[in-house]
Amino acid sequence: MQKQTLKKLIAMVTFVLAFTVLIGVTNGTPVSAKSSTTNVSGSKQQLVDIVLKPKSQKKLDQFVYQSVDPTSSNYRKFVSSGQFASKFGQSTKNMQKLRQYLKKYHLRTEVYRGNLVMAVKGSTRNVQKAFKVKLVMVSKNKIRYQKTTKKPTVPKSVSKSILAIMGLSSYSTVSNSSREFRPTSLYNRSATTLSQGEIAKHYSPSKFVNRYGISQLYNNGSTGRSKTIGI
Repeated sequence: MQKQTLKKLIAMVTFVLAFTVLIGVTNGTPVSAKSSTTNVSGSKQQLVDIVLKPKSQKKLDQFVYQSVDPTSSNYRKFVSSGQFASKFGQSTKNMQKLRQYLKKYHLRTEVYRGNLVMAVKGSTRNVQKAFKVKLVMVSKNKIRYQKTTKKPTVPKSVSKSILAIMGLSSYSTVSNSSREFRPTSLYNRSATTLSQGEIAKHYSPSKFVNRYGISQLYNNGSTGRSKTIGI
């Protein structure tokens, strides 16, 4: 029951975030806008994050659920970054193998606590060689952003431990929107055409409660007051 409730809460948060992004996209750059592309300077410094796979995704999921399950012996037994690295982070051997590969291309690396994220710094020229990509700057409708012309790749000997490579693209549909989305503006626009009852029906928290079937939480007194949630 706790797992199902947690999944419903996550789904609800995801829905809200997706709705916000959708508004940003529709108010942003037109798809049909003309664009121009130029090569990124080879000497420009890049910062790339390599997200690594946990040792066992299944065990990590179990630990997360148990930490919020009052019936579990691991309830609220949170771990330090060192303990997390030991239990779930990538092994020192795999981290060293990846660092040695990147060092061949004169790239500097730093591993964050937890052994799941590695920061990579270096010139565009060396980053392109290491990840087998080409970086370009795109200008579109007064918006400029960096992107790759193809998906980054690394040798199989080190790719097994990699979940994602982030930072090669600076494009964001939300931050680059030509118009800013504000929830209050949505409410004000709705207020001009809808009655108070209709507004409550379409935009009130009760709609989300009913949509994701979490009314039982409220019935049990679990309102979320003074609680935090990690996404």
